[in-house]
Amino acid sequence: MYRSVRCKGIVIAAVVLLTVVLAIVGCSSKPDTSSPEALLESIFTSPRDDKSSGMTNYQINGSEATIEYNYFPVGISPFDEELGVHLSSKIKDLFEQDYFDKITIIAKGPFDDGYGNYNWVPLISFEFTREIYDKINWDNFISQNLVKISQNVKFY
Repeated sequence: MYRSVRCKGIVIAAVVLLTVVLAIVGCSSKPDTSSPEALLESIFTSPRDDKSSGMTNYQINGSEATIEYNYFPVGISPFDEELGVHLSSKIKDLFEQDYFDKITIIAKGPFDDGYGNYNWVPLISFEFTREIYDKINWDNFISQNLVKISQNVKFY
């Protein structure tokens, strides 16, 4: 019996280790930089379902992009701060390439009609520029401040 329990423990440990390795490899994938479209689509992925966050639409006009993004908040901070935490690393990754000088984010949040039906409605929009990106000390940046330092912030 001891041998059986020991073998099960080894198998469980191996499965856990494999899961951790796959998670690390999956999280460390680099964005596709072959084109502006590929870059946007690899960083701002589509939502898994109608109750999850992700990019729903985008338009590129030269070095500017407009991104429509559904964000399902956790509810522990104001929407704009949670959104900043969620989007900061994505925006940083996007501006590490030279495709864009300005992006406009139109963030939509879920509206529940009381019957369990969700509609996504615009809650906030803001512009983020290369000039802002260059000013940020990304090692010390508090991502909750993303919207605060952005331009043309509009709450709906």
